[in-house]
Amino acid sequence: MGDVLDLLDTPGQAVIITPSGQDRDVQFERVCEMYPDAKVEMDEAGNIIVTSGNSEDSGYRSGEAFYQLANWARKDGTGRAFDSSTNFNLPSGAKRSPDAAWVPRETLQKEGKATRSIAKTRHVPTFLIKVTSPSDSLNQQQEKCRNWIESGVSEAILLHPETKTAYISRPGEMVTVPAATTIRSAVLKGFEIDCGPIWEEL
Repeated sequence: MGDVLDLLDTPGQAVIITPSGQDRDVQFERVCEMYPDAKVEMDEAGNIIVTSGNSEDSGYRSGEAFYQLANWARKDGTGRAFDSSTNFNLPSGAKRSPDAAWVPRETLQKEGKATRSIAKTRHVPTFLIKVTSPSDSLNQQQEKCRNWIESGVSEAILLHPETKTAYISRPGEMVTVPAATTIRSAVLKGFEIDCGPIWEEL
């Protein structure tokens, strides 16, 4: 296991540095097994970021985003919705977990079951939603959305409950929607996010 560094400016988060020469995917899977209740991601440099579980507010908002996407996906039938426990591999080597994501059935069928593991899944979602938590840096989350788009995601919607603002990233643009009430996807036909429940505090 690599060295652990606490990120002092990010409460509830720690970074495990993968030693040089070690298999990053193996290290990542080991950390996921060690911390089954935590959110585990990896950056482009191979550093593994472990974040403690969500607060009730964050868990509710993340769950609401997935609930809305999953309901639409079930009715639409052309793809599958995935929750925040799902890791996706970016071409850069990073492994990220949006709060809600959608992948076409065609992509899943082409890839096949044998490659669908934490380390081996090579597709990125077509569409994703990220809801910021109080400990998140808005600038960092916006940069992550830009990275998602650069990696092949068609649309990434970042919801910021603190200011009730939505940031919609697509290739070549990021649109800011202040006081957002409903966000209509330009990629998923007929899907709209009702922001009201996500802005709501417990």
